[in-house]
Amino acid sequence: MNDVLYFAFDDGKDETGKELWRTDGTADGTYLVKDIREGSNGYDIDEFVIYDNHIYFGARNESGDYSELWKSDGTEEGTVQISNLNLNPRYMTVFNDEIYFNGRNEDGDRLVWKSDGTGEGTAVVGDSVYVDGEFFAFGDHLYFKGYSVAHGIELWRTDGTDEGTGLVKDIRPGSSSSSEIKGIPEATRGCRSNCYPTFLFLFHPIHGGCTIMYFTDLVIHSGVIENALCSSGFTSVNMGHDADIACFF
Repeated sequence: MNDVLYFAFDDGKDETGKELWRTDGTADGTYLVKDIREGSNGYDIDEFVIYDNHIYFGARNESGDYSELWKSDGTEEGTVQISNLNLNPRYMTVFNDEIYFNGRNEDGDRLVWKSDGTGEGTAVVGDSVYVDGEFFAFGDHLYFKGYSVAHGIELWRTDGTDEGTGLVKDIRPGSSSSSEIKGIPEATRGCRSNCYPTFLFLFHPIHGGCTIMYFTDLVIHSGVIENALCSSGFTSVNMGHDADIACFF
């Protein structure tokens, strides 16, 4: 941020432990930002994300059982704790001008949370589903792997509101879970250059195996490119020029 790299570091001097540091690439410009957990026991600083000209991260101070949401403008006085809820935030991402993350509630369940950078603006989004893992943006929604008693583990999405948080599809109907659902933010394979992959999820509702599905914004041709049961167990399919689902591998 602003040509400065922020990172968690223990200088090994038994004075501060693992804390928030910054560097501009020079010796003089490399130094401790703040001793969040005073003494040599600092730890649990991670999940860095940039939002509104601040670095947001998870950190645990001496009074907490779990890490909390913090932010820093790169100065000691500008490094402050936002939450005091034992959130243990994970997989932070910026979406629709807010920070979303996988966080704990008071019962220890992991739910979708969002924050505008203030304590008052940090809240649960849709408490009807438990979240596991990271989020991936596609259009006007964040997609994630969610668990509910009625559907097991399936693909869910949220637009940041309780009403806009829901199941996308019960891929393996009933309370049984799809085998695995994952995301990937990388260039697609097997599509033309105008494909725009956002995430994939892995599942096989019958055999319990895994298939990778890429979502794209635009594809050119439709039809099966490779046989669906090739020796590697993968297939590549383009669904049509106006389809959102473009490739299976």
